[in-house]
Amino acid sequence: MDDKGFTIIELIVSLAILAIISVVILASVEPSDRAALQNAKTILMDDVRFMQDMARLKGTHYYMQFNAAEENSHIYRIFRRENDGRRDCPINPSTDLGEGIVIRTSPRHHNGRIGFTPYGTATVAATIVIEKGNYNVALTLNLGSGRIASNAGIQRIN
Repeated sequence: MDDKGFTIIELIVSLAILAIISVVILASVEPSDRAALQNAKTILMDDVRFMQDMARLKGTHYYMQFNAAEENSHIYRIFRRENDGRRDCPINPSTDLGEGIVIRTSPRHHNGRIGFTPYGTATVAATIVIEKGNYNVALTLNLGSGRIASNAGIQRIN
């Protein structure tokens, strides 16, 4: 018998081992869209609650301005209304939820803003949809109470 090659069994076992190693490496290196979306949702909900608390504490209006440009729709900024009622003061640098994240607000009136009064009540009822890849999650901001909730979990877009 001539020993110049591999048997079919040796080739199959080698390919199976390579396939398993590549799956493990790809799963650990690439962040999933669902994980990125969950992170963006947590950051956004925390910032909305922060705005509401600060509006009550400081006794002035706070609002979040979303960037309507499609290429920058993953960026927003929080502002405080000065006591003179005429100037808006940014209180943080722009928050970037990450490349590939898209934020859509509904309704689109109020120039892409959601805000809170000095009493902690919301100035507009809004739905904020955060998308990444084939997944999205919707957050609902209730008019008045200012309660923000994620009614359903992360859903796959068909």
